[in-house]
Amino acid sequence: MASDAEKTAPFPKETVARVVGQGANVGDFDDARLSGLGYKPELQRKFTLLSCLAVGFSISNSWFAVTGALATGIGNGGASIYMYGAILVALVHVCIGASLGELASAYPNAGRFQRPAHSSNLSPLWHRGAHDKGLAAKAGTGDDRNGGSYLTGVAAWAGAMITGASVALVIGQGVVGIIILCRPEKIGFKVLTMIQVVYKQWMGFVGYQIANILVFFLNCSNRFLPGLNKASLYISLISFLAITLAVLIASPKKASAEYASTASFASLDDISGWDNDVVAWILGLLGVNWGFSCLDSCVHMAEEIPHPEKNIPRAIMGTVAIGFITSWVYSIAIFFSMQDILSVIATPTMVPILELFRQALRGNIPGAVFLEVLVVLTAIGCLMSIHTWQSRLLWSFSRDRGFPFSSYLAVVAGAPFSVPLWSHLFSCFWIAVLGILYWVSTTAFFSLLTGGILMQYISYMIPVSLLLIGGRRIPIPGPFYMGRWGWFANGVLVVWSLFTLVFYSFPYVMPVTRSNMNYVSVVIAIISSYAVVYWFVRGRKTFKGVKRVHEIEAAMDITGGPVSGHGVGEALWVGVSEC
Repeated sequence: MASDAEKTAPFPKETVARVVGQGANVGDFDDARLSGLGYKPELQRKFTLLSCLAVGFSISNSWFAVTGALATGIGNGGASIYMYGAILVALVHVCIGASLGELASAYPNAGRFQRPAHSSNLSPLWHRGAHDKGLAAKAGTGDDRNGGSYLTGVAAWAGAMITGASVALVIGQGVVGIIILCRPEKIGFKVLTMIQVVYKQWMGFVGYQIANILVFFLNCSNRFLPGLNKASLYISLISFLAITLAVLIASPKKASAEYASTASFASLDDISGWDNDVVAWILGLLGVNWGFSCLDSCVHMAEEIPHPEKNIPRAIMGTVAIGFITSWVYSIAIFFSMQDILSVIATPTMVPILELFRQALRGNIPGAVFLEVLVVLTAIGCLMSIHTWQSRLLWSFSRDRGFPFSSYLAVVAGAPFSVPLWSHLFSCFWIAVLGILYWVSTTAFFSLLTGGILMQYISYMIPVSLLLIGGRRIPIPGPFYMGRWGWFANGVLVVWSLFTLVFYSFPYVMPVTRSNMNYVSVVIAIISSYAVVYWFVRGRKTFKGVKRVHEIEAAMDITGGPVSGHGVGEALWVGVSEC
């Protein structure tokens, strides 16, 4: 006799037996469910919860994000951004992660949220049986629903591309910064004193392109990817511990507790030029915000991991938890060890954290270089995971014919690759193109980077907003179903997304000039214009969207609500023991 939980589960045992046969294993069931969602299983499920968590954390890499965006936060609020702002941003992203986890649990596929955006766009199909007459009257056309799905996909991929560009630059600048810090006259190699040691944009550009090309090859075979992602997780955590302990132990003097905990706004706002302390502080949150971005990255591994409806939400929430702990502790360490804030911001190496390392280690250049090498190694692992993320995202979107050349981009290469190789190559090509923008205009490039995080929020906000408008009626809830708590979590996601869209568009320094203007609004306008133009010219004819929810339910004959005994508490538990 089946238990009540088994009868009410979204995918009860009777359904498994009917779809994939008696004695089916986990992989058979996961593939059968994917087929029910309208897709052919093509990728091997070689990832575990731990390796999926490694992808998510390696990309978000909160402590590393503090390192990469240090100049932004210092100039707009200083230490208080990293002490208190990190707590605020982490709490917000618990709600964001829970919202994404809930959708990923209900729709466990690599296409992430294009499906709910399609299914929930003011549509009665979001309701079981399509019985809501009022909502039916408001429902858009099929093109409207597909349009919401399409815009979600474009925004998500654009955000992934820009994120990859930002990390490639960190690697390139880090290597060049090391060369400048170790310039020959400082270490005694007089024969090499003619080497150019003044930073030029072309140096960062060359380093950027080399990093992008080298990391491309790390993602060409699915056989090694899970292990490489686990290795990147371990490297990141070991580097975090090594750097934190080194700067705390070696720094000649520690900043006062009052400075490190409150960070006088008056002294730091003079750097940004803003008269309004609140606006300056909010703008500084961008540096912390990067450490909690890309939370959807592990969602795109849903077709390469068993039990994605449970493991993906766990990986998302685990990323937030580990990210907050590492970034907060790391921030305390570096601000207690900082000796001269102006020298950190105006360093000739163009790598603020490298100058901070030099100060903390009492001018010990080899020691500072070693710590920066750890940062670069962490960045390489981060970029590798970003390549994994963006290639799966593009591949899944191309299955629905969302891009030109989709017939090629939707192909998974055979052995020994077993990855969407064309999508991977296409994504890396566009990251290389974005690097040209850095060579031409650093102002435009850094505005582009801000657009990366905003495009991610747009891709989250569309399906979650439609979910709220539809009354949060999920026809086949997954194990991570929040119930009434979902209203709060979803609301926080939407409000935060709108909040950042407004404030992150402000200039970071005052007075505003052509060279320091924030052009992120232009970036968003260009990406949105592409999406709209392509949609009306070609996309609405070729983009097939997804199977509608009521068709899936009819095909698999699945009824019931969320699994009894599961919910927010289960997803908060990372469950490493099941890896």
